[in-house]
Parts: sequence; structure tokens; C-alpha cells
Amino acid sequence: MTNIFSKLLFFANISASKVEAFFRKAPAKRLLILSLLLFATAVRLWKVEYLPMADDADELAYVYAGQSLLQYGEPVSWSSFTYEENTWQTITFDSGTTNKTTTETFVRPWFDHPMLLPLIMGTVSLSAGYEFPSVPPALLFRLPMILMAIGTLWLTFGLTKYFFGYWPAVFSLAIAAGSPVLIIIQRMVVGENVVVLCLLGALYLYLVKRKLFWAGVIAIVAVQAKAVGLVVIPILTLAITLREGWKKGVVFGVVAGILAVGLFLATGYSLAGDSFFQALSKQGYRLVGWSNPAAILSHSGLQNFNMYDFSYYLIVLLGMTGVFLIPKSKTKILAISIFVLMGLIWITSSEKSFLGWYKIPLFLTLVISAGGWIASKRLQLPIALLVITIVNNIGLVRYPTSPLPTSELQRLVVLIAIGVILTVVLWLKSVRQKILVLTVLIAVYLSQSVYISHKYYEGKCSDIAECTVPTVTLTGLMRQLFEL
Repeated sequence: MTNIFSKLLFFANISASKVEAFFRKAPAKRLLILSLLLFATAVRLWKVEYLPMADDADELAYVYAGQSLLQYGEPVSWSSFTYEENTWQTITFDSGTTNKTTTETFVRPWFDHPMLLPLIMGTVSLSAGYEFPSVPPALLFRLPMILMAIGTLWLTFGLTKYFFGYWPAVFSLAIAAGSPVLIIIQRMVVGENVVVLCLLGALYLYLVKRKLFWAGVIAIVAVQAKAVGLVVIPILTLAITLREGWKKGVVFGVVAGILAVGLFLATGYSLAGDSFFQALSKQGYRLVGWSNPAAILSHSGLQNFNMYDFSYYLIVLLGMTGVFLIPKSKTKILAISIFVLMGLIWITSSEKSFLGWYKIPLFLTLVISAGGWIASKRLQLPIALLVITIVNNIGLVRYPTSPLPTSELQRLVVLIAIGVILTVVLWLKSVRQKILVLTVLIAVYLSQSVYISHKYYEGKCSDIAECTVPTVTLTGLMRQLFEL
């Protein structure tokens, strides 16, 4: 026991010295980044159990599959596809963690998605005593997603800094940290949240750290999170081709592709044999969404409901254009990544049921690209869009008994907003003054996101009886803790 404590103290001293060295180099800048990451963590963790809904079916598909995989060695879950030959049984049960009773028709074996995320969810669920089939508290099974979200935001900052510099990276991190649509979707148990972490991690390791082997390992892992994770390999292959030539790029792409697909197929076949390939064929022949690039603008929100948060359009408009403002050879891969990810949405999305989380990898890449506006010192459009975002989002939280804002207040606020935008665009010439205005707007934007995160569930559900009410909440646990 003494030996274990001595080792822990040794590693604690090493960690402390690294943290001290980290802040000694540029304390103010590093403290700013740490503050933004802590803010992002807090705002995503606060009321994490409310939105998405605590019994969201897409999340629970991973939870059930993980519970059954670890208990029986075979994944069992509900499916949106028709599996007459594999339908197992219909079960009604009360989880005790929401205000609803759950009824599910289970498919056995279930292979709608690869097994990485079910393994994570199953480990978390069973460790807390929630066996198959049960609905653990959303507060519990979303904690791994919060950790992934912070890793994704850190990589967003690191890659933006690599492409455009420190202050553009601060801007990109700030708009991602405070975007209500990103706050909600980064809590959700969906494979795209793992894929985007792997995508940014692979690019960061290769472009910034020059560690191709580990970038390749992460690219292979991405496919085990969701089949669309395969997109990481061509993007990384193109990055290698741009930097080191097409021969090395082709070799990497072929080897990584074979290993990723081989591991995916071998894992599935070892668990269920031919049933695994039946599941693949069910999904492989569904109708693809040839009309869906338009949904990037027509469908506002990253979950499965419209959320008229203007930060969605702020990210789209700045991200689609920012990469082209700084013509550098190293930014080519960023533009290519945006193009490839838009193509991925086009190919994989359903024609009539557009699920917003398909866009997560694209939107985090667009956040990086948005830093190009700051790097080029063209601040008018970011300022104008931030003003519109703030004014628009005043009305994002509405209650039927007290709709806000009133028509008179709305017209006055919009008039003031237009005046601010015209003043900045037409008369404000000094870059320093524009930076000051931008800084103030970012502070307001972040503050507003706290209010929206706190109140959006109540505003959305105040007149909807079907909304799920979680019975295990963060505030309840904190209250119990302080009572003890």
C-alpha cells in the first residue's frame, strides 16, 4: 500500500510540474483557454439530464446494446430497421429514472452500429447497477460524452491555432463553447460525437505533432464508433498526400482502410456470424438523401428537432467562407475536409428524416474555418452575425404564458441591432475598436448561452405534456451531498 501511495505522489508531482510549466510560458493566454474550457464544461454539464430528453430512443439503443453485450455476449436493442427474423421480444419496464414507463421491441442480435459506443455505455451502466433492460439516469450515461466534448473543443482550439493563430483559435473556441445547438448535441450519446473527436484528433496528431502512426490508429478507431467514421481515413489520406506526396498517401489509405474495415467486420462476425451481414444489408440498401445538402440551411439544429438558434447560421456562414480568406498551403486540407464532410451528409442522410447529429463533424470543422475571419482582420461580418445571434436568441426561450419579447420590444431591439451593425460596418475604422466591440459581444454571447442552457427545457416543455422528466438530476444529487 505504501508503494502505491509513493507512486501516486510521484505522478502527482510530475503532473503538478507540467501544469506549472504550462502556465509559466504564457500565463494569461493559457488561463484564458482554461477558463473557456471550464466554462464549456460547466454549461454542458448543467441540466445535462434534461436535454436531449432523458429517454431519447437513439441514445438508449446504444445503452441497451452495451448492457446486453456485456451480460450475454450478444448485443440486443431496439432498431429503426425491420428485422422480422431477428425480433426477440417486447418488454415493458419502469426504469425509475424518468416519469415514463418504457416499452421496447428488441432485436437479437442488434448491429445497427459498431460496438465501441455500446461498450462504453454498457460499462458505465452496469458499473452503476443498471442491467439489461433498464434506463440508467441520463446524468450517468452522458458523462462520457461531456468528456469527449471537452476533448473535441480542445482539439478545435489546437487545430485553429495551427491554421490561423492564437486569437482566431480563441474566437473559434468561444463560439463553439457558447453555441446552444452545440451545447445540447455534444451531450448526446451518438456515434458522430466519437467520430468528430477521432477526426480532429487524427488531424491534430498528424498535422501538428507529426505522429502519423497514432493518427492512423485513431482513424481506425473512428470506424468502430460508427460506419461513417470511415470518412476520417480519406481526409487523413489527402492530408498526407498534400504534405508528403501521393505514394505515401495511397499506401496509408489502403492499409488503414483494410485494417479499419477488417476489424469492423471481424468483430461483428465473431459476435453473431451471418446475422451481422444481414444487419449490414438492411442498412446498406436504404434510400440515400440526394436532396439533403439543402437541409444544412433548411433544417436548423443538430438534434432531431428544429432549434432556431442563430449560432447555427453564424457557424455555417463564417465557416463556409473563412478558410478562403487566408490562402495558405496548409489550409487546403481544411477546405477539403469541409467539402468531404458535406458529401458525407449528402450520401448518408435519409431522404425524409434528417437527423441533425449527422452534421456534427462538419460543424466542428466549420468552427475551425471560422477563425479565418479573425486571422484576416475582417471583423465586420463576425461582429454583425454575433449581434444578430444575440438579438435572435433573446426569443429562443419562450413561455406560452409570457412570450418574449413583445412586438414593441422586438422592433426596438432589432432597430438598435441594425444601428450597431451599420455603425461598425460604415463608420468604425480602427481595428482596435472593432476588436473591443467583438470582445464585448463574445462576452454577452457566452453569458446568454448560460441562460439558454438553464431555461431552454422549461421553455420548450412548459406546454408539452409528453416531455420526459428525469427523476435523477444533478441539482438533486448536489442537494443530497450538501445535506450529508
